[in-house]
Amino acid sequence: AQANNLVIRIDESYIDHENVIEIVFTHQGASHTVKQQVDMRKIQSPNDLNKKYTTLIVEQIIQVIN
Repeated sequence: AQANNLVIRIDESYIDHENVIEIVFTHQGASHTVKQQVDMRKIQSPNDLNKKYTTLIVEQIIQVIN
């Protein structure tokens, strides 16, 4: 997924023990964090993770940077 040169690829290493993906990024000198709860029951493959959750995370990031 891309937005203003933003490229994100999510894999299972991003998911913490509470099934939350947390992405920390810097925009215009400020640090921001976005979090997304993952329903692991819906994840059959790593590709599912990308398809289902990358868009949600990118949408959150776009809201922050706009």
